[in-house]
Amino acid sequence: MTRSVANRIVVLCVLFASLFAVTGLASQVPVAEVLFLISGSLCAVMLLFTLAAPNRAPAPVPVRVRRRR
Repeated sequence: MTRSVANRIVVLCVLFASLFAVTGLASQVPVAEVLFLISGSLCAVMLLFTLAAPNRAPAPVPVRVRRRR
């Protein structure tokens, strides 16, 4: 998993967690609280993946340049 994929999933999890938190506070539905906890823990795991994933920038390749005289 690359860093950009993990960052996208973190953003989605934060959106879902906030949606479930608002739903749980507004209607007192226990299912919304469970979904909030699941999405929050998934967000934390993806943050750990983001921090652990290497930055996949391609390494420069040495190229021999010939000069003409």
